[in-house]
Amino acid sequence: MEVEVWAKPGAKVEKVSVAETGQLIVSTQSPPEDGKANAGIVKLVAKRFGVAKNQVQLTFGLQSKFKKMAISFVFAHNKDSEYYLSKIKKALN
Repeated sequence: MEVEVWAKPGAKVEKVSVAETGQLIVSTQSPPEDGKANAGIVKLVAKRFGVAKNQVQLTFGLQSKFKKMAISFVFAHNKDSEYYLSKIKKALN
């Protein structure tokens, strides 16, 4: 699944919200230097969707505030499609 992200590095509070356009707005306390903000954004997006950090990949916008991220979902005995659908719905609300 691919999501569009508007990054806000150096924020006072870390949070993820959803814009009216459906784009995720991710505020991270990490500074925009040496990939620290990108790592912070990946961590927050992974937490929001209930996946591991290595399941979130930055596909566009390495040095931009506008980013695209690919999220991979791994199905296991306790995580089926219904589990991830509920996570996606919750993440986008």
